[in-house]
Amino acid sequence: MWRLLLLMMWGVLAVGCSTTEGGRAARPSPIRATGVGTTMEEAKESAFRQAIENRIGVLVLGEREVQSYRLLKDEILTYSAGYIDDYTLISQEKVSKKWIVTADIWVSSSKLTSRIISSSSSDGKMNGKKASDSFSSFVKQKQQADRLSAKILSGFPESALMAKFNRTELKFDGQRNAKMLIYFETSWNRGYLDSLNELLSLIQDGGDAESFAGFVRVLYKNERDWFPSQERYRFSDTKLFQQFENQLDDRRIAVRMKMRDGQRVVHEDCWGLPDAYVTKGYDRSVQILGHRKYESVITLTIPFNSKAQQILASSNSVMLTIESADRCMKNGDRSL
Repeated sequence: MWRLLLLMMWGVLAVGCSTTEGGRAARPSPIRATGVGTTMEEAKESAFRQAIENRIGVLVLGEREVQSYRLLKDEILTYSAGYIDDYTLISQEKVSKKWIVTADIWVSSSKLTSRIISSSSSDGKMNGKKASDSFSSFVKQKQQADRLSAKILSGFPESALMAKFNRTELKFDGQRNAKMLIYFETSWNRGYLDSLNELLSLIQDGGDAESFAGFVRVLYKNERDWFPSQERYRFSDTKLFQQFENQLDDRRIAVRMKMRDGQRVVHEDCWGLPDAYVTKGYDRSVQILGHRKYESVITLTIPFNSKAQQILASSNSVMLTIESADRCMKNGDRSL
């Protein structure tokens, strides 16, 4: 099975201003968009979507899974970091069985969630329908961010971390047992970090002192760098931030070892890793230590004339992979 992820983003981020009557003149110009649908609401939603993508841009995540040359899943997820602020209907008509709606639409960035987006006039009048439409657009945009984040985070730890085999050593202890030491390195996958940075830069939504859920830091280092670089992303949306807080956890990381005789697996086992790949602070932060590399060792105890010695004799290769700890087998003494 293999998985292909394609990330594309276009458009520029337009920062909106307050939509109160006093600030209306300072807003960016509206986007005129036309939507088509089987109902008037569906056509209006289509126009909203076009305006958001035109003003903010869109990210497309494509995922395809293939097993034994058979397509299992082909899914496209889209996300735009904006929602509708206000709109004015220009025209609406029904042609045959389809509705066609044209509207001037003001679009706001999702990074400005704590600002005022509407206000009532002094005579007490308000447009509840427009307020409801803006609310629905905001929530749908957040739901898109939830789905997109869940898709990227589902790759942790299998796609996020890598295990690299280094060498083996054979030693003997005082009980006349053999000790097979298997040395390996673990590190973050730089391609995964790049995808994670691109995702975080798009979905972060700021947060002031009154609405602050937490922030995610990503540390990484290029081969020629002496010191790591850092990107910091601030969130006001609690549910979105908690996805990163819950999913990115060292306790979910394990390494699976397979000893092979050709293509045949003669022994396998899993170990948790004691190293820190993600840290969490009291300041409501999740810190991804993408610059870290660790050398670890697996020690296999092999008594003389045991089944373990037979397994050792038939092994000609070792394969190491990172897996979710929930999927790994548990073995208390780590012996063959």
